[in-house]
Amino acid sequence: MQDLIKGLTPSELNQAPLRSALPKTILRFPSLFDERLVKGLERLIHNASSRFLTDRSSKHIRSLLLTQFCLQKKIEEQLKKNSPTQKHLFLKLFSSPGRICLALTYSSNHAFQKERIIKTFRTLLPGVREVPNSFYLWYHADYSYYFCYLEVYKLRGQEFSKQELKKNEKALQNQLLTISPLTPTLFWPYNKEESFRQLQLLQREITSPEDLPQVSIHFREQTANSLEFLLHCARPKSTETLHHALKKLPDSLPCFCQSSHENKHPLHIEMGVFSIKVPSSAFDMHDSINLLYARRYVIKSLEESLPVCRDFNGGLFEKQQEHFDIIRFHLANKIPHFDLFAEKLFYALNRIETWFSFSIEEAEYLFGAFSELVQESAPKELKRQLRSFTIIKTPNSSDLYKHLNTPSTSHAQITIGDFYYLCLMQPKEAHCPVKELPSTKKTLRFAYQSGMPPSFNPHYSFGDIRCQILNKLLFEGLTRLNEQGMPELAGAIAMQQDGLCYTFKLRPYRWSNGEHVTALDYVSSWRGALSDCINHPELLFVIKNAQEYKEKKCPFSEVAVKALDAETLQIQLQWPDPYFLHKLAQPFFSPLFGSLREPKWFNGPYLIREQTEEKILLERNPYFWDAERIYFDQIEMRKEANPRTLFRLFQQGEIDWYGEPFHSLSTDQIREQQKKQLIAKLNVKRQFVLYFNTKHPLLSSSFARKAFSLCLDRSYITARFFPYSLPSEPKGASKVEARQLMKKGLKELGLSQGNTPPLTFSYCDPQHKEAFASYLQTTWQKTLGIPIQIVGSDWNHFRSNLEKKSYEICGAIQDIIDEDSYEYLSRHEGPNSWNFPQWTHPGYRSLIDQARPTSFGAQKNIAKQEAKNILLEETPYTPLFHYIHLYAQNPKLKNCVFDKEGCIDFSWAYLEQ
Repeated sequence: MQDLIKGLTPSELNQAPLRSALPKTILRFPSLFDERLVKGLERLIHNASSRFLTDRSSKHIRSLLLTQFCLQKKIEEQLKKNSPTQKHLFLKLFSSPGRICLALTYSSNHAFQKERIIKTFRTLLPGVREVPNSFYLWYHADYSYYFCYLEVYKLRGQEFSKQELKKNEKALQNQLLTISPLTPTLFWPYNKEESFRQLQLLQREITSPEDLPQVSIHFREQTANSLEFLLHCARPKSTETLHHALKKLPDSLPCFCQSSHENKHPLHIEMGVFSIKVPSSAFDMHDSINLLYARRYVIKSLEESLPVCRDFNGGLFEKQQEHFDIIRFHLANKIPHFDLFAEKLFYALNRIETWFSFSIEEAEYLFGAFSELVQESAPKELKRQLRSFTIIKTPNSSDLYKHLNTPSTSHAQITIGDFYYLCLMQPKEAHCPVKELPSTKKTLRFAYQSGMPPSFNPHYSFGDIRCQILNKLLFEGLTRLNEQGMPELAGAIAMQQDGLCYTFKLRPYRWSNGEHVTALDYVSSWRGALSDCINHPELLFVIKNAQEYKEKKCPFSEVAVKALDAETLQIQLQWPDPYFLHKLAQPFFSPLFGSLREPKWFNGPYLIREQTEEKILLERNPYFWDAERIYFDQIEMRKEANPRTLFRLFQQGEIDWYGEPFHSLSTDQIREQQKKQLIAKLNVKRQFVLYFNTKHPLLSSSFARKAFSLCLDRSYITARFFPYSLPSEPKGASKVEARQLMKKGLKELGLSQGNTPPLTFSYCDPQHKEAFASYLQTTWQKTLGIPIQIVGSDWNHFRSNLEKKSYEICGAIQDIIDEDSYEYLSRHEGPNSWNFPQWTHPGYRSLIDQARPTSFGAQKNIAKQEAKNILLEETPYTPLFHYIHLYAQNPKLKNCVFDKEGCIDFSWAYLEQ
């Protein structure tokens, strides 16, 4: 592709408009290009936004036009060869500064929408957002296909290499190919005769007043937004009617009464038929609805209303699930695309006994062959004859019928994307809504001031305290900090330590889709974290050989984290770490379910019930192992940028928290809350620092960096802008020394006072930060004579630019937990992802290597101190003050657990009555 791009030279594009440059390229390379290149430009101009061309570089437009031409050429060649009903899809990912570009051609019989493409993108790349006005689409009437283009940018994580782009390109194509056609509404009428038979069956199971309630559940209807299940229930008469008991269901499960009656002889039995609706989006996997997960959720939620009941027609499901969990544990990481088809294929096996006689060896053999067939792109019928299986793949469902008469002990028929699959195992064989009562749901409410979390994946959001608070509610790791801030076992029920080796026994608990949490989930998640372009993979380097795997020096089999069996996880450390159990309590070390990078299922106290650009609603996870201690039924998080509105919402009791770490209090608001004695202060292990990007010409000089630092009066800054925070040393300004150091720096760089490059100070834009930024601008310009611009942005973009090192000077918060440790000191130099200034110093690195945890003796401490001296002298960043969290909370809100950074765990919280 790059060779083709050279066909359009920059000089041609600079000297003439694109319309005249492209024909010259066609004349120069007639074997490569034709008139479609010129027509492609016209299509772009007519279908893209008005600013599309002006907002992008000529190099970007050249890459896009040539990509469009190549994809167009590919699909037209295929459409000429094959039947017009055959489906085709070709895509290309390429990068441009700060964004990832997707070009896609697909035949018109694919049912794609922009939102669906972006949704699929997000399952692979957490935290991506669409670049505004980047999307355009055109249709080729002669060949009946579409071309579409869009751009996304990453709010979290590192930029992709070419190899990683290629890997994601293939994964995205596979995902799009397996998207099912849009599903129409399904409806099965309410059959009173069948319901009567169901109630008779349930009634026969009750022979005494002590018997359990009997419940049967059947799927009834699917609409665009909901799934409806028909619930039949019979139980001995209770003091509370069924009608009122079912009102305890979560708000997300509206319940409607179809009929109810009582039978008083020979035993007083209450019976009822109810319709329960669940949101279909919660059980959407690869654009198909998993009814098994939805049914499990209904059963689990019924425990709120009928604490103990018998699932009359669901016992087999649980046995099936136990067997499939064993298969998933052994094969999920071995079989490509396992999550795409394995569960669907397993539950589609016909003849009940097949599920229980299906061995691991048979499953590996069948799923391995099935995976290969899924990846085959041939449009015609394919047949694989294996030892004891026959698998048929065809684009026409009618082709399967001729095979269904084949003698077999079992068969399975499923659909994936546009293909139908048949697996043969050879012989061995009208509503009445319930009246609504006033809501008694216990709800915790708070607000984000500077944008909603970009991703729920804890690997991409570490370093963002707001995201960590959310992730503590969604995930459960091996440990959790208790009310005293000490780690205790959580997802693990037992632990053994033998030197550097930790062995954890997992407690029996489940994901929010009903699947078991296994040791393999931890192994797979941490492998993914070391393989992906996440923010801070160094957190895992405490595990033996994790760093070597990340740097591609060893295979993952040598990384010392092992699933000994489904319930046993073994971890061996690279060095002794007294804080290891504290670290395991961080959401970063929690497991993720399956291969999706953007989580959909959770193992913590809550799950996500609703998500929009303006609001996130969490609901209690009925599968959480310690559900009894969870007080709040739901937690509501909203977006509100205006600090005055936030203050008003808190005063009116519409949010339960105001201040850090969700938003900052102004000086006036601090005074007002002090009068009411509502202000609280928390001394946390965090400091506010100024980062200097050492790749900037002026900031490459340590003299210049120290000059910017010494200009500032830290005592004034804390008193004026950050009340109660503690100023760092030196507290006062040394402006004379600062000017002298700047002169040295300019001389070192061969610059003079009048020709210094301008600098930009970046900040996150709450109102009092703008005043602080103006103070820095004025001080630096007056004292040092350096032109300064100030640029504010919302938090998500600010943090993204910081992680990508796309800034010159910026102010940010840095955690200082265990600031004397090797891990903390190694953050500040070299390729470490926390080295935001991009500072390098061979002498510092040599000293840090001498201070490794595996080193011993006095020399280790001497090396640390010498390294700290170099860091102070070189000033890649400068601390301004130790942070104090100021906040006000609902006086009735109790038991909010803080860690040392000030991150809050609301899972222990409750409202005092």
